[in-house]
Amino acid sequence: MTTSMPIGVPIPTALPIRRTVILGAAMALCAINGLAGAIILAVERTGFVDALSSLFNISAIVWIAVVCGIALGLSPAAEDRDDPLQSRDIVVLALATILILAPSGTLGWFALTVVAGWTLLTSERRLARAAAILLAVTMPMCWTRLLFSFAAKQILAADAELTAILLGTTATGNLIQFPGGQGYFQIYPACSSLGNVSLAILGWMIAVNLFGRGSWRHDLFWGLMACCSVIAINILRLTAIGAYPQHFDLIHGTVGNTVTGWLSLIAITMVSWAGLRNVELPNDGTPTPIGHGLRALPSVAASVLLVITILSVGTKLALEAAPDIRDPVALRRAIGERLIKNGLRVTEIQGTPELMLVAERDTCRIVLVEARTQGWNDALIRQMKGEDDSLRFIYRGASYAELPLFRSTWQYQTARIARQIGGAGFAWHPVLAVLSSPACSNEMSALGAPLAL
Repeated sequence: MTTSMPIGVPIPTALPIRRTVILGAAMALCAINGLAGAIILAVERTGFVDALSSLFNISAIVWIAVVCGIALGLSPAAEDRDDPLQSRDIVVLALATILILAPSGTLGWFALTVVAGWTLLTSERRLARAAAILLAVTMPMCWTRLLFSFAAKQILAADAELTAILLGTTATGNLIQFPGGQGYFQIYPACSSLGNVSLAILGWMIAVNLFGRGSWRHDLFWGLMACCSVIAINILRLTAIGAYPQHFDLIHGTVGNTVTGWLSLIAITMVSWAGLRNVELPNDGTPTPIGHGLRALPSVAASVLLVITILSVGTKLALEAAPDIRDPVALRRAIGERLIKNGLRVTEIQGTPELMLVAERDTCRIVLVEARTQGWNDALIRQMKGEDDSLRFIYRGASYAELPLFRSTWQYQTARIARQIGGAGFAWHPVLAVLSSPACSNEMSALGAPLAL
């Protein structure tokens, strides 16, 4: 049970502005804005029919959590409905309004984090449980993605180590050796277990807030069990890819994704049932019908809410841009032209999601690879390095011995969000990994400045 705390001075008003109703509606509005951003992006990328068939690339668990959280938030307990709105609530709601009016789905999740976090800290009963569910929604939709941006190397390396143990081979970063020692396969970000873990936590939060809580040790244990179950499913899938590479398209494609998703959902459901079968249901007093909260809004407050909803979703519909601001085509053209201008023969290596060029002249051989800012292809780059080759990372006019992970990732993420809200002056700056043979000292001296885009 969350303990309430002083939250400011009641707002004097002739209108019965009830705190539980306003906060419940605000959380719903923030969640709708976050989902709107994701839906618009999915439709832009694949078209409405394909996006709809994949639930707009949003997990079914997230959809269930949003519905449950909003339903709880808009059906407060009878004894909570007369709580007055507080001055500090106004500050939180004003900040959230600014965030959701921006044409960025990411900022919608930031807004939900602010409102749901504040509500969880300062409320009780059904409203607090609604806030806990909606706060957990922000994990798979926002915060685990941000965490992955800065810790991709370590997260993917952990997946690779577990997979290599089951295959009986070795792992180098996120590269796993095939059984028999014939080559490696790479774990990409979409194959990480982290996304499944965030969904397992969300599923468990839905269960405990709908059906009752045990002790903190009990909840922690079964929450960890849910996480371990989805990690095991993902690692078994990666192991199957390594053991049966001839069936890669089947295991890694739509069929594999569908089977893995259903198995994960079943595992989370079974673990939640096992953990909660002997837990008592929460007692919140007499609940009001779902949706009663919205009907209890004063006409002025309801009108303001409607206007903010139209404006916030409308700006996203009109202005939302794809979040990936990389321009690999322009990068390939610019780098190729500069290499050719310096008298090098240029060959492009196909079949990779990032730029990979080989430039040669006489005995000099230079390999240029776009080093992803999250660092998830760092192991592949180092795998390509010959015994006598040198490796440097070029970023924004400077040369580094190691990938400038934090600096480049922070710049990429802030530029992506800034571009979404109209900051056209924020440019993408790629990181180039340059592997050069010993005979390339003159070429590298000439290319250092031109390659620093």
